[in-house]
Amino acid sequence: MGFGPILEELIGDCPGALGAVLLGKDGIAVAQATRGGQDPLAEDFGVLGAEFSRVLAETRRAAGASGAGEVAEAWFHLDRFRLGLCRINADLVLALAVEANGNLGQARYLIRRNRSAILSQA
Repeated sequence: MGFGPILEELIGDCPGALGAVLLGKDGIAVAQATRGGQDPLAEDFGVLGAEFSRVLAETRRAAGASGAGEVAEAWFHLDRFRLGLCRINADLVLALAVEANGNLGQARYLIRRNRSAILSQA
């Protein structure tokens, strides 16, 4: 099946979702899906995910150094949208962009629901 259909289902089920990108540990997009027509990130979504995955890597290092454990998820509240980063496994991170007024609770649930499908394709 591949990652594309899983990401498309994720953003289709999530009201206000703008796009999702699956990133390798090097920050390069493995697969992505965007909501057509209304997505302000369509051109740069993979780049955005890669840039924020570096922030997540630094957060992981800080958490490890402090003995706090692994970072499983981080959300960034930006002016135009919300960006969530979720660790799928040691090699993959899922980034999901949701409109500023989107339902983050549902977005988090859908990430968890689709995590096993992503893992089965990894």
